[in-house]
Parts: sequence; structure tokens; C-alpha cells
Amino acid sequence: MFNRTLSYSSYVLSYQVEKQQYNVSVLTRIISVNGTDLFMTMVNIGPRDSKAQPVADIVFFTNKTNLAEHYRLLGKVLNEVRKGDETSWVWNKAKNELSYLSRVVEREMGEYNVEGYAAATTMDIDACGACKVLFEVACAVGCGVGMATLCILAGLTTGVGGIACAAIAAAVCWAIGEYGCDSGAGYVCTQIGYC
Repeated sequence: MFNRTLSYSSYVLSYQVEKQQYNVSVLTRIISVNGTDLFMTMVNIGPRDSKAQPVADIVFFTNKTNLAEHYRLLGKVLNEVRKGDETSWVWNKAKNELSYLSRVVEREMGEYNVEGYAAATTMDIDACGACKVLFEVACAVGCGVGMATLCILAGLTTGVGGIACAAIAAAVCWAIGEYGCDSGAGYVCTQIGYC
């Protein structure tokens, strides 16, 4: 997209893993604005462990890195997070998947391994957390984009499962029609039974 003062292009890299113990999705938006590249990454890990507590972290990188290094550094950050966490195995799995993705980008996706500034969000999420994230995304972009698109934009394609995410998104969109966005995610998600 471009106009007289601004031009940008964007790409989305989506990486998903479904295993017996966990699901991981990594969604990166690569945005190039007037020659400067930005990476916005969302990592969602959905452990299949009833003891896991939902958590979220936001990571900002102050120096430029290439995309492969971005994933390596994010893995290192998650490795540090896991040291003080009861469910450290969850973050270790996410770190391992990011390490693998880093190697794939470096070896096979050189044209996307550009240098840029980055931010990342990591989540270990349950249905209540997914509902709140979907509420925020739906209020920002609208429900007209479709349930699957809302799940992709929210980075929730594997954390709570694609079909489960679409069901939550449909309920959220119905509730937004009933209660509106001003009522807040906590209220809406409680009303529809996800929190």
C-alpha cells in the first residue's frame, strides 16, 4: 500500500505445531514502512496440562535484528522466563520451536530474513484468555472479517484449537452485538460462560 507520504508492504509468517503435550503457534507480521522493517510476533503455547496457569509476556527488542535472530533471541527470553515458572516445560517447548523456526528462516527463507525492529507477545492461554483476546481483536477490526480471520489475527489458531477458537469467536461476536465493546472483555466473556 502507498500514498504520497507513506508506503508499506506486509507479510505474515505463520508457524503451527500440534503435539500430544502442547500446541504452539507463532504468527509474525513483517511490515516494511518507508524502507524500515518491523516484526510483530505473537507466540501462543497451549499446554495440555490442567495445572498450567495462563500467563502472557510482551517482549520489545531495542536493537535491529534479522528475523532468524529475532526468533533465537525470543527463545532465549522464554528460557529465562521459564526459570521462575512452575510450568517451565511449557516455555522450554516454545523455546525449542522458536529455535527450529529460526533455522528454517535462515536456511530456506532468505528473502524474508530481513533486518528490522521487533516486538513479541507470548501467551499460555485458556478459553477465558482466548475470549478476552478475541474480544479486543473483534472490537478493533470488526466481526465482518470472519471467525477464522479473527483467530488468525489474534494468534489463536492452535492454542485453544482452530475449531474451538472459531466457536469462541462466534460467541464473542454475538455478545458484542448484544452488549457492545464498551462493556469490556471481562464482562462479555463472563456473560457467555468462558470466564
